[in-house]
Amino acid sequence: VLVSLSETGSVVLYIKDVEKIFLRSPRMYNLFKKLFNKLSGSVLILGSRSYNSKDNCVKFDEKLTMLFPCNIEIKPPQDESRLKIWKDQLEEAMKKTQLKNNRNHIAEVLAENDIDCDDLNSISHNDIMQLSNHIKEIAASAIFYQLMDDKHPEYRNEKLIISAKSLCHVLTVFQEGENIENDNKKTKNEPEKNVPPDNAFEESIRQELIPANEIGVTFSDIGASDDVKESLQEAIILPLRRPDLFKGDG
Repeated sequence: VLVSLSETGSVVLYIKDVEKIFLRSPRMYNLFKKLFNKLSGSVLILGSRSYNSKDNCVKFDEKLTMLFPCNIEIKPPQDESRLKIWKDQLEEAMKKTQLKNNRNHIAEVLAENDIDCDDLNSISHNDIMQLSNHIKEIAASAIFYQLMDDKHPEYRNEKLIISAKSLCHVLTVFQEGENIENDNKKTKNEPEKNVPPDNAFEESIRQELIPANEIGVTFSDIGASDDVKESLQEAIILPLRRPDLFKGDG
């Protein structure tokens, strides 16, 4: 793709931490060198590396010098007020980069599940971070909720279009479930209150029951069987925890 773009227009390519990428992996270095030789037209390649400011002498690896012959050293401002502004700008740039990466990750997972979200950018920064961490677990539930909430779902290019509202709603349900699971773990060792049985039948079967806080096994303890666990979450656990989602009022 990069080679074809360089043939038709100007290209700016930025590579972060070039030492980690190219010096630790000879294969990556050789692949990039071959790619570099294929590029044509107006191409600007920028590579960055960081080092300890206390080092008096900064050495440049010969291999990197071959790829990046021009070296520019950028130092933080010495003035305190300018240094603060510089750090604030750097922190803001890092937040924007992280936000963009999180959105891209969410979009990739949604695409893998034949989903698209037009208003993904409307989701808050904090929710985007949480969604990025759990999108693989909640993607299927988001489809289910969207189909329950929208009687006339929209499809585009064979993909279901879901709203940011659906993603955020399912995220909230997922987080509530995690909180309940964490609370159950905390109360696992607490003594259970003895409640007298209502009748003889309840008394007879109570001896065969295992209290939930004594099971000691969660879904995370079970390896593989992801499809089975997901089906149990959607068909049994979610309806019990959030019966309001299954009333079909929307």
